Order: sequence, then C-alpha cells, then structure tokens
Amino acid sequence: RIASVSKPITSAAIASLVKSGDMKFDDPLVDFLTPSERALLHPQLRTVTIKQILSHRGGWDRERSSDPMFETVEIGKALHLGRPATQEELIKFVLRRPPDFEPGTKYAYSNFGYCLLGRVIERVSKQPYGEFVKTTLFPHSTGPSLDLGKTLTVQRNESKYYVLPKRFVTGVVPGVLGQRVQTQYGGWCIENLDSHGGWISSAEDLVRFADSFNSPASSSFLTEPIVSEIFSNPTGDERDVFYGYGWLVRRVKGGSQVNTWHNGSLPGTSTLLVRRHDGLNWAVLFNTRDGKDSKNLSTLIDPLIHRSVSRVKDWSK
Repeated sequence: RIASVSKPITSAAIASLVKSGDMKFDDPLVDFLTPSERALLHPQLRTVTIKQILSHRGGWDRERSSDPMFETVEIGKALHLGRPATQEELIKFVLRRPPDFEPGTKYAYSNFGYCLLGRVIERVSKQPYGEFVKTTLFPHSTGPSLDLGKTLTVQRNESKYYVLPKRFVTGVVPGVLGQRVQTQYGGWCIENLDSHGGWISSAEDLVRFADSFNSPASSSFLTEPIVSEIFSNPTGDERDVFYGYGWLVRRVKGGSQVNTWHNGSLPGTSTLLVRRHDGLNWAVLFNTRDGKDSKNLSTLIDPLIHRSVSRVKDWSK
C-alpha cells in the first residue's frame, strides 16, 4: 500500500486527459458532476476548478471539518442509512456542505478533493479509475505489482502490514462490520481511498513512473508545458517550498531547479517517492508506519537517502 503516493498518480492521470484535449486544468469541477450532485452542490463550490483541487486549494480542510474519507460510519449515521456510507453517498454528503474556506484562497491538504478527481477521471475517460490509470500510466507494469488495494485481502506479491504495538478497532467494512479487528485490516476502507490513497505498487514501478517526468517529450501522458505547470507554484509567489499538482516542490540552486516528492502514511504503511533536480529518483516502501520515537519511517529515512546519494560521484562504477 503506497497511501498518498497515490496522489501524483491521480495528478498524472488528469494530465493525460489534458494532453489528449479531453479537459483542461482550469475546468470547473461542476462540469464533471452528475445531475444529482450538481443539484445539491453548495453554491460556494460552483467556482472550484480542477487545478485548485490538484493543489489542495478547493475549500476542504480536514483540520476544521475532519476527513470524511475515514468517516463512512459516522456519515452513514448522519444519513440514517443503518450502514457505512458508500463512496458515492460520502461525496454527495460533503458536496452539499459549505466549504471550510473560500476556494482558491489557501492551501489545506484534502484527501476528499483527490477522491473527486478520481470520479472526474472516470467520467471523462469513460473507464473505471483503476483501469484507466493502469493502461495509460503503467502499460508495462508486470502482473499484480500495481493495483488498487483491498481492505481485507492481501493480494499475491503484496506485503503483510503491521501496526506495532497491535491496535484493535471496530470494523467498518462488510465482512468485519462491527467486529474487533486490527486497524490495518478493516478499521478503514481502502476501496474508498482509491484515487487519493488506495494503490499498491512496487518501488520499481514508482521509479519508472517518476522517470517519465524527466523525459516528458517521450512520455505518452505528459508534455513539457504540462510538467512545467504541475511543478509551478499555484500562488505565483517566490516561496521555496509549496504543493503543486499532486507533488510537493522545493526550489534548489537559486530556484532554477526543483526537487519534487510525495510521502504516504496509513496504519501499517509508510512510503516515499522522490525526484531530485539531478535526475535521480527513488521510492521507499515500508510495511509498517512508525519508527524511533513514533516518527514516520519515510520521514526518518528521507535525509539519510539524500546524504547517501550525494556521496556517490560516479554512478557508472
């Protein structure tokens, strides 16, 4: 499970649809909603654009209103369903609420926004989200190493996930609903997380994906102008660290080059994908989350890899 390293993948899927001319980054979200979603959409959300959602500026702030992607039981109760809400029901529930801030005015990390982008991809491509991503971005991926994760089933070649010390919670998915389960196997629904945190992958597939951004002219889903926009500062200011379209970006060498990366974190997994200004890429995937002093393992290993890579003077040896 690569958790939020799924977001650069979803961003690239949107980019591929922009490249093909099927949509634009500036398009409003409302253009891609179903009639029933459009009918209940809160008026303040009618101006939200795809690029605002990509850069976490769409109006949803989990620090203010919590993260609906992990609240299917609570939303089900609010809707008087007698069961956890489906992804479709969750989306409608959130879209009718006022945003946490005026869209476009600030950055606030939003899993829900990327859930919406997955639905946009499905409606524009007329394919299931996972199928479109695999055939468009990963046509050479071998076997089951890249797929959408399952909450209760460990797929062939997939890791087993550990939360230490063991943590038990009440299950929220069919099959273990209401039962006592380990949090990484039923404490949340990975199927609902698809486009913001639901992929499983190998490190090799992720590095090949990252390398596509180094040569956009030969990529089937990127162009140089699209890559430039993905890694541009959405506010246009001169800050050195910001969130672009699905990637964190840090300016280096006086701002003429950038490092880009994303990490991911869920109970039982900690992940990191890095693209460096010198053309080197790497991915690190752990099947548990916490290291020393309960710090995220991807956070702990990140500076160590940068230092190790910088010591290598000749990669041909």
